[in-house]
Amino acid sequence: SRAPDADKGGALPLTRSSGSAPLSQASQEQLLQVVAQWKADSKVPVLDAQSSKGADSLMGRLMRNLPEAIKKTMKDNPAAALDALIRLPDAKALGERLQEALKGEPTQTSALEFVSAALAIDLDPTAGASRFNLAGYDVYAQENVGASPAEIKQRFIRHLEAKVVVDAAPVAAHLLLLVSAPEFLANEFPPGTVYGSHTWANYSIEALRIEKQVPGAVANMTFSQVMLFGQTEPISQGGFTQLKEVRRGPVLDWAVANGVISARVDNGYPPEDYNLAVAAMIKQQKQLSWAGKALVSKAPTRKELAIAELKRVFGQGIDVEKKVLKDHHGDLLFNYSY
Repeated sequence: SRAPDADKGGALPLTRSSGSAPLSQASQEQLLQVVAQWKADSKVPVLDAQSSKGADSLMGRLMRNLPEAIKKTMKDNPAAALDALIRLPDAKALGERLQEALKGEPTQTSALEFVSAALAIDLDPTAGASRFNLAGYDVYAQENVGASPAEIKQRFIRHLEAKVVVDAAPVAAHLLLLVSAPEFLANEFPPGTVYGSHTWANYSIEALRIEKQVPGAVANMTFSQVMLFGQTEPISQGGFTQLKEVRRGPVLDWAVANGVISARVDNGYPPEDYNLAVAAMIKQQKQLSWAGKALVSKAPTRKELAIAELKRVFGQGIDVEKKVLKDHHGDLLFNYSY
């Protein structure tokens, strides 16, 4: 598996799985003030009403400077478009201004991280606060149970089209998922992989383990690569602590999706709910394992079933297949075998 390039940026100050100290409410307000001042200082043309929806957002303003070739790929490759966006001269300059204003530690990627955080908060003032609320949309909602990751992403994109320039919605969705639900961003999911399934829960645990170590990595990995990582057991106390932290969410999501526990409006679940969810998941895992073995094993024939029943009744010492019963009728001989 491969992690993202060292200079990819990403909204680490907001990211759910990042080890970075999250931006405080005061810092987020200060960030928005810097963005507002940047907008006031920027000279942008007035757009007609039809094309102005979301155009005054930070993302909408910066996108006007993207090369046309990049704009044409936003729908199919939002990750590349986002990467190009945060590298625009105006975006990098804003990132440096934000880093200075918020007294961020200067690193190779800090300016990119701060402008990414600004893009996310400008889209959604509560970005990073809850994985259940991405600009007003819940990717873990009950109506998404049974849907594939691609279907859920498309639903989220359609939701965002009411808030941003339509062409920008896939990029906005990618950014907000990076912050709060990165497990939806892996590539090459096998057919039949759906939210609410046992497979999805196991995959999500491993995806979030990876994100704990390298935020943003899962978006550059395939489903198979993520699951291969899962075969590596933690070898340190820190690794076991990470596993314990990240598995809680996917296990509870699975339990709610499958009716093991009732959904709570505040998404706050007591220990007894979690313990019930874990017990139910382990039970289903054993059942799935048994079913898998049964599917690959050879089904017994009617003859084999009959022989087994005869041996059960008459004992193991009798050769029930030996042809010994005879019925003489004239010169005709009938042999009956079991």
